[in-house]
Amino acid sequence: MDATLSEKLVARCARERRGEGSGASYVPGLTQRQIARGVGRMHRFCCARCGGRQIILGSDAELATFLLAHWHPGTCDLNEYFPLTDPAETELIASQLGIAHPRMRDGSPSVLRTGLMVLRKTGDGYAWIALDTLACQLDPARAVPDAMRIVSEYWRRRGVSWQLSRSGGFNDCQVRNLWQLFPHGEYMLTVSPNADDQVQHDALLGECRRCRYRSLREACHAAARSTGRPPGDGVRAALQLLAIRRIVGRLDVPDLLRQPLSGLKITRAARCGCPPNGARNE
Repeated sequence: MDATLSEKLVARCARERRGEGSGASYVPGLTQRQIARGVGRMHRFCCARCGGRQIILGSDAELATFLLAHWHPGTCDLNEYFPLTDPAETELIASQLGIAHPRMRDGSPSVLRTGLMVLRKTGDGYAWIALDTLACQLDPARAVPDAMRIVSEYWRRRGVSWQLSRSGGFNDCQVRNLWQLFPHGEYMLTVSPNADDQVQHDALLGECRRCRYRSLREACHAAARSTGRPPGDGVRAALQLLAIRRIVGRLDVPDLLRQPLSGLKITRAARCGCPPNGARNE
Protein backbone atom coordinates (compact mmCIF):
# COMPACT_ATOMS: atom_id res chain seq x y z
CA MET A 1 0.00 0.00 0.00
CA ASP A 2 1.37 3.43 -0.94
CA ALA A 3 2.31 5.79 1.90
CA THR A 4 0.01 8.75 2.52
CA LEU A 5 1.20 12.33 2.03
CA SER A 6 1.29 12.67 5.81
CA GLU A 7 3.53 9.62 6.19
CA LYS A 8 5.82 10.89 3.43
CA LEU A 9 6.12 14.29 5.13
CA VAL A 10 6.93 12.69 8.50
CA ALA A 11 9.60 10.55 6.81
CA ARG A 12 11.05 13.60 5.09
CA CYS A 13 11.20 15.51 8.41
CA ALA A 14 13.09 12.59 9.96
CA ARG A 15 15.43 12.30 6.97
CA GLU A 16 16.22 16.02 6.97
CA ARG A 17 16.34 16.21 10.79
CA ARG A 18 13.59 18.84 10.85
CA GLY A 19 13.05 20.05 14.42
CA GLU A 20 16.30 18.50 15.64
CA GLY A 21 19.42 20.13 17.01
CA SER A 22 20.00 23.27 19.08
CA GLY A 23 21.77 26.55 18.57
CA ALA A 24 23.59 26.59 15.23
CA SER A 25 22.65 22.96 14.49
CA TYR A 26 18.87 23.38 14.72
CA VAL A 27 16.95 22.56 11.52
CA PRO A 28 13.60 24.40 11.17
CA GLY A 29 10.46 22.49 10.32
CA LEU A 30 9.94 24.51 7.13
CA THR A 31 12.28 25.01 4.20
CA GLN A 32 12.94 28.45 2.75
CA ARG A 33 10.78 27.55 -0.26
CA GLN A 34 7.87 26.58 1.98
CA ILE A 35 8.18 29.83 3.95
CA ALA A 36 8.23 31.82 0.71
CA ARG A 37 4.83 30.39 -0.26
CA GLY A 38 3.17 32.47 2.44
CA VAL A 39 1.57 35.86 1.95
CA GLY A 40 3.66 37.79 4.48
CA ARG A 41 6.89 39.73 4.13
CA MET A 42 9.91 37.47 4.62
CA HIS A 43 12.68 38.43 7.02
CA ARG A 44 16.15 36.86 6.85
CA PHE A 45 18.89 37.56 9.42
CA CYS A 46 21.52 35.88 11.58
CA CYS A 47 21.17 35.58 15.35
CA ALA A 48 24.02 35.10 17.80
CA ARG A 49 21.62 33.75 20.44
CA CYS A 50 20.82 30.93 18.00
CA GLY A 51 24.47 30.03 17.45
CA GLY A 52 24.91 32.51 14.61
CA ARG A 53 22.70 30.59 12.20
CA GLN A 54 20.39 32.24 9.68
CA ILE A 55 16.78 32.78 10.73
CA ILE A 56 14.05 33.05 8.08
CA LEU A 57 10.59 34.19 9.16
CA GLY A 58 7.59 34.49 6.90
CA SER A 59 5.75 37.55 8.24
CA ASP A 60 6.02 40.74 10.27
CA ALA A 61 3.86 39.14 12.98
CA GLU A 62 6.23 36.18 13.34
CA LEU A 63 9.20 38.54 13.46
CA ALA A 64 7.46 40.53 16.20
CA THR A 65 7.00 37.37 18.30
CA PHE A 66 10.65 36.44 17.74
CA LEU A 67 11.92 39.89 18.76
CA LEU A 68 9.84 40.02 21.93
CA ALA A 69 10.97 36.53 22.94
CA HIS A 70 14.58 37.34 22.05
CA TRP A 71 14.52 40.50 24.20
CA HIS A 72 13.47 38.57 27.32
CA PRO A 73 16.55 38.52 29.61
CA GLY A 74 16.22 34.79 30.28
CA THR A 75 16.09 33.68 26.63
CA CYS A 76 18.96 31.41 25.61
CA ASP A 77 17.86 29.81 22.32
CA LEU A 78 15.01 30.11 19.82
CA ASN A 79 13.83 27.40 17.40
CA GLU A 80 11.39 28.48 14.70
CA TYR A 81 8.76 26.33 12.96
CA PHE A 82 9.09 23.32 15.27
CA PRO A 83 7.23 20.32 13.72
CA LEU A 84 4.95 18.01 15.67
CA THR A 85 5.86 14.83 13.81
CA ASP A 86 3.17 12.56 15.25
CA PRO A 87 0.01 13.28 13.25
CA ALA A 88 -1.74 10.32 14.84
CA GLU A 89 -1.45 11.96 18.26
CA THR A 90 -2.56 15.40 17.11
CA GLU A 91 -5.46 13.79 15.24
CA LEU A 92 -6.48 12.00 18.44
CA ILE A 93 -6.29 15.30 20.37
CA ALA A 94 -8.50 16.96 17.76
CA SER A 95 -11.05 14.16 18.11
CA GLN A 96 -11.06 14.49 21.89
CA LEU A 97 -11.49 18.28 21.63
CA GLY A 98 -14.30 17.84 19.12
CA ILE A 99 -12.64 19.94 16.41
CA ALA A 100 -11.47 19.25 12.88
CA HIS A 101 -7.82 18.39 12.27
CA PRO A 102 -6.18 20.06 9.23
CA ARG A 103 -5.86 17.68 6.29
CA MET A 104 -3.55 17.21 3.34
CA ARG A 105 -4.73 16.81 -0.24
CA ASP A 106 -5.24 13.07 0.11
CA GLY A 107 -7.19 13.45 3.36
CA SER A 108 -4.37 12.33 5.68
CA PRO A 109 -3.68 14.50 8.77
CA SER A 110 -1.35 17.45 8.27
CA VAL A 111 1.87 17.78 10.26
CA LEU A 112 1.24 20.68 12.65
CA ARG A 113 3.93 23.10 13.79
CA THR A 114 4.65 25.47 16.64
CA GLY A 115 5.81 28.86 15.42
CA LEU A 116 8.60 29.32 17.96
CA MET A 117 10.17 27.25 20.74
CA VAL A 118 12.00 29.41 23.28
CA LEU A 119 14.54 28.12 25.79
CA ARG A 120 14.67 30.25 28.92
CA LYS A 121 16.77 30.23 32.04
CA THR A 122 14.70 29.53 35.12
CA GLY A 123 15.70 29.75 38.75
CA ASP A 124 17.56 26.44 38.83
CA GLY A 125 17.63 25.28 35.22
CA TYR A 126 16.14 25.77 31.77
CA ALA A 127 12.61 25.39 30.41
CA TRP A 128 11.11 25.39 26.93
CA ILE A 129 8.14 27.62 26.07
CA ALA A 130 6.03 27.13 22.95
CA LEU A 131 4.87 30.32 21.22
CA ASP A 132 2.42 30.66 18.36
CA THR A 133 1.55 33.88 16.57
CA LEU A 134 -1.87 35.15 15.58
CA ALA A 135 -1.75 38.22 13.33
CA CYS A 136 -4.59 40.38 14.63
CA GLN A 137 -3.94 44.00 13.64
CA LEU A 138 -7.25 44.05 11.74
CA ASP A 139 -9.24 42.01 14.26
CA PRO A 140 -7.90 42.03 17.86
CA ALA A 141 -10.70 39.65 18.92
CA ARG A 142 -9.94 37.06 16.22
CA ALA A 143 -10.72 33.54 17.41
CA VAL A 144 -7.90 31.06 17.95
CA PRO A 145 -7.72 28.65 14.96
CA ASP A 146 -8.48 24.99 15.61
CA ALA A 147 -4.92 24.01 14.66
CA MET A 148 -3.52 26.21 17.44
CA ARG A 149 -5.96 24.72 19.94
CA ILE A 150 -4.63 21.28 19.03
CA VAL A 151 -1.02 22.45 19.38
CA SER A 152 -1.82 24.05 22.74
CA GLU A 153 -3.25 20.77 24.09
CA TYR A 154 -0.31 18.83 22.63
CA TRP A 155 2.16 20.89 24.67
CA ARG A 156 -0.04 20.92 27.78
CA ARG A 157 0.10 17.12 27.85
CA ARG A 158 3.88 17.32 27.73
CA GLY A 159 4.12 19.82 30.57
CA VAL A 160 5.37 22.59 28.26
CA SER A 161 3.96 26.09 28.60
CA TRP A 162 2.17 27.24 25.42
CA GLN A 163 1.52 30.92 24.81
CA LEU A 164 -0.35 32.77 22.09
CA SER A 165 1.08 36.05 20.79
CA ARG A 166 -1.60 38.31 19.29
CA SER A 167 0.63 40.45 17.13
CA GLY A 168 0.11 43.68 15.26
CA GLY A 169 3.53 43.38 13.67
CA PHE A 170 5.28 46.69 13.04
CA ASN A 171 2.19 48.64 14.13
CA ASP A 172 3.62 48.12 17.62
CA CYS A 173 6.20 50.77 18.65
CA GLN A 174 8.00 48.29 20.87
CA VAL A 175 8.47 45.86 17.98
CA ARG A 176 9.80 48.61 15.68
CA ASN A 177 12.26 49.68 18.36
CA LEU A 178 13.42 46.13 19.03
CA TRP A 179 14.05 45.63 15.29
CA GLN A 180 16.07 48.87 15.28
CA LEU A 181 18.13 47.67 18.26
CA PHE A 182 18.61 44.08 17.04
CA PRO A 183 21.63 44.65 14.72
CA HIS A 184 23.32 46.77 17.38
CA GLY A 185 22.85 44.00 19.94
CA GLU A 186 24.28 41.49 17.48
CA TYR A 187 27.32 43.73 16.96
CA MET A 188 27.91 44.00 20.70
CA LEU A 189 27.57 40.22 21.16
CA THR A 190 29.67 39.10 18.21
CA VAL A 191 32.24 41.88 17.70
CA SER A 192 33.97 43.13 20.82
CA PRO A 193 33.69 46.94 20.85
CA ASN A 194 36.94 48.51 19.73
CA ALA A 195 38.73 51.42 21.36
CA ASP A 196 36.78 53.99 19.35
CA ASP A 197 33.49 52.40 20.38
CA GLN A 198 34.51 52.41 24.03
CA VAL A 199 35.52 56.07 23.91
CA GLN A 200 32.11 56.99 22.50
CA HIS A 201 30.29 54.79 25.03
CA ASP A 202 32.15 56.38 27.94
CA ALA A 203 31.49 59.87 26.61
CA LEU A 204 27.77 59.20 26.23
CA LEU A 205 27.43 57.62 29.66
CA GLY A 206 29.20 60.62 31.13
CA GLU A 207 26.80 63.01 29.43
CA CYS A 208 23.81 60.97 30.58
CA ARG A 209 25.00 61.09 34.18
CA ARG A 210 25.38 64.85 34.04
CA CYS A 211 21.72 65.15 32.99
CA ARG A 212 22.26 68.61 31.50
CA TYR A 213 20.19 67.74 28.45
CA ARG A 214 16.49 67.19 27.95
CA SER A 215 16.69 64.07 25.79
CA LEU A 216 18.94 61.15 24.99
CA ARG A 217 19.42 62.51 21.46
CA GLU A 218 20.84 65.76 22.86
CA ALA A 219 23.22 63.76 25.05
CA CYS A 220 24.29 61.75 21.97
CA HIS A 221 25.18 64.92 20.08
CA ALA A 222 27.01 66.38 23.06
CA ALA A 223 29.04 63.18 23.49
CA ALA A 224 29.98 63.23 19.80
CA ARG A 225 31.09 66.86 20.01
CA SER A 226 33.20 66.15 23.08
CA THR A 227 35.12 63.44 21.19
CA GLY A 228 35.35 65.27 17.89
CA ARG A 229 33.09 62.74 16.15
CA PRO A 230 30.03 63.25 13.90
CA PRO A 231 26.58 63.15 15.60
CA GLY A 232 25.82 59.76 14.06
CA ASP A 233 28.56 58.17 16.18
CA GLY A 234 26.82 59.35 19.33
CA VAL A 235 23.51 57.97 18.11
CA ARG A 236 25.11 54.61 17.26
CA ALA A 237 26.64 54.45 20.74
CA ALA A 238 23.23 55.06 22.32
CA LEU A 239 21.60 52.30 20.28
CA GLN A 240 24.40 49.89 21.17
CA LEU A 241 24.08 50.64 24.88
CA LEU A 242 20.29 50.38 24.76
CA ALA A 243 20.60 47.03 22.95
CA ILE A 244 22.69 45.52 25.76
CA ARG A 245 20.70 47.23 28.54
CA ARG A 246 23.64 49.36 29.67
CA ILE A 247 21.13 52.16 29.25
CA VAL A 248 17.58 51.15 30.18
CA GLY A 249 14.57 53.10 29.00
CA ARG A 250 11.11 52.62 27.58
CA LEU A 251 10.66 50.66 24.36
CA ASP A 252 7.02 51.55 23.75
CA VAL A 253 7.75 55.07 22.51
CA PRO A 254 7.76 56.34 18.90
CA ASP A 255 11.38 57.54 19.10
CA LEU A 256 13.89 55.90 21.46
CA LEU A 257 16.23 58.89 21.39
CA ARG A 258 13.61 61.47 22.32
CA GLN A 259 13.23 59.97 25.79
CA PRO A 260 14.06 62.37 28.62
CA LEU A 261 17.25 61.51 30.45
CA SER A 262 15.34 61.71 33.72
CA GLY A 263 13.48 58.54 32.70
CA LEU A 264 16.58 56.49 31.84
CA LYS A 265 18.63 54.20 34.04
CA ILE A 266 22.37 53.56 33.71
CA THR A 267 23.26 50.01 34.76
CA ARG A 268 26.59 48.67 35.95
CA ALA A 269 26.97 45.80 33.50
CA ALA A 270 25.65 44.81 30.10
CA ARG A 271 23.59 41.70 29.49
CA CYS A 272 25.26 39.11 27.30
CA GLY A 273 23.04 36.12 26.70
CA CYS A 274 24.32 32.86 25.24
CA PRO A 275 22.76 29.42 24.84
CA PRO A 276 23.80 26.73 27.33
CA ASN A 277 25.82 23.85 25.93
CA GLY A 278 23.85 20.77 25.05
CA ALA A 279 20.39 22.30 25.50
CA ARG A 280 17.95 20.52 23.19
CA ASN A 281 14.25 20.05 22.55
CA GLU A 282 12.78 17.04 24.29
